[in-house]
Amino acid sequence: MDERRARLEARFRKAVTGLNTEQPIARRPGGVAPPLSFAQERLWFMEQFAPGTGAYVLPASARLRETVDVALLRERLDATVARHESLRMTFPAGPDGRPEVRVAASSRVPLRVVDAASEEEARRLLGAELALPFDLATGPLLRALLVRLAPDDHALLVAAHHIVTDGWSADLILRELLNDPGPPPGIGFGDYALWQRERLTGDVLERDLAFWRAELAGVAPLDLPLDLPRPPVQGMKGGWCDLSVDAEVTGRLRGLAQSEGATLYMALLAAFQVLLGRWSGAADFVVGSPVAGRSRPEFESVVGLFVNLLPMRARLGGDPGFAELLRRTRDAALEVYGHQELPFEKLVAELDPVRDVSRPQLQVLLALQNYRAGGEGFELDTSTTRFDLELYVTEAGEGLTGRFVYNSELFLPETIERLSRRFEALLRAIVAGPETPVGELEFLPPEERELVVSRWNATDREHPGGTLHGLVFEQAERTPDATALVFEGDRLTYQELAQRARTVAAHLRDAGAHPDQPVGVRM
Repeated sequence: MDERRARLEARFRKAVTGLNTEQPIARRPGGVAPPLSFAQERLWFMEQFAPGTGAYVLPASARLRETVDVALLRERLDATVARHESLRMTFPAGPDGRPEVRVAASSRVPLRVVDAASEEEARRLLGAELALPFDLATGPLLRALLVRLAPDDHALLVAAHHIVTDGWSADLILRELLNDPGPPPGIGFGDYALWQRERLTGDVLERDLAFWRAELAGVAPLDLPLDLPRPPVQGMKGGWCDLSVDAEVTGRLRGLAQSEGATLYMALLAAFQVLLGRWSGAADFVVGSPVAGRSRPEFESVVGLFVNLLPMRARLGGDPGFAELLRRTRDAALEVYGHQELPFEKLVAELDPVRDVSRPQLQVLLALQNYRAGGEGFELDTSTTRFDLELYVTEAGEGLTGRFVYNSELFLPETIERLSRRFEALLRAIVAGPETPVGELEFLPPEERELVVSRWNATDREHPGGTLHGLVFEQAERTPDATALVFEGDRLTYQELAQRARTVAAHLRDAGAHPDQPVGVRM
């Protein structure tokens, strides 16, 4: 077992760290404007498609239970913007209508300070700030809000447009604001964008495209059972529902993953695929999975949009045991990690150039978030989403916390609340019986199982006495013209039903039928 695990760990390390270890990335010459990265270009066009929404605003939040020196905070904000050129970028349209990148020599970050009487009011203020859009052409694309609940209690929100940041970058920004920043990064995001454009050509591009064509061949969009009709144009209004996985289940899930040479993320992905498969009835579909996209050490301290979205294919066919599905998921993930450089935007352009404006390219997303600047966060309300359904999971001590984010134009809150409880129940069933076929794993929580199995089937009624045909004839006497039967548009009244019954009875008697003799019915 140890030898097999060592081989798998070596494959994993090679997949995630061995992509780009050749020549260092050079800084571009002074005065040379950088290109947009592939992800930036895609986001720019998406922003033109749906302008004025907060769907592409990313937060970095912190709870500061201390006195805050506002002047120092402003100084650190300006210093962070000076260190990272992505935070000084704007994206106006050029003469040909396509986006250009302009990098300002300096940029002043808007910082507002407001008072709040309660955490609820603070959360409302931060949510309203987060919902405000940015102007990509004029910028700035970063702003901050400090909410003062008491002289020694504050909530800090730094909001930035996704085109210049990602989750890892949000963590970097908080680190620099709340702690002394380390040495400046050796490259700027524009250097990365230029390197990416030059690298993803020729044989490198064709190798990755060939892999993804084969990996995604024949897969269909995931059709989840919606509560509401899908609008003709994709909406981005979001709601959320939290979940919690206790330390015992989390520990056993980690142990199961380790026994199969997998990671906790791979086990969560396999479980999430089972949940979606049981919910939708699909056995072959794709779940989006973000990766940091920082495969080289030069990228780790740079603020910018490095994150990439990987389509992770679910293969539930044959009703495998969960342990077998986990092994499938592990092997597929290791293969995918070896081709994670190809931006999702480039993949979509190559494989699916005609966009369905009613839905995202991927319907669902799973992210295990294990980066954090340290300190206490401040919980924010989620009011937008770019997917039908998202699940974010965070390691919290020995357990897990998570949040389902959903498109509120497609699902009702109670549906996602049930889904959250079902996922918790499914995880308990998985660790209790990892060899159980995935189609047999219990995913109804006890209260829902009681409702479905017992309460909804509690159809016992007091019988009024007499025979069934006698009851029908009695009803025909009371309400002869009331509808008794409906079939494919035809209706019979109780009077008509009673007359037909008498006709059939007379025919059976003429044919020799008598009491207590079975009579065959041809269907």
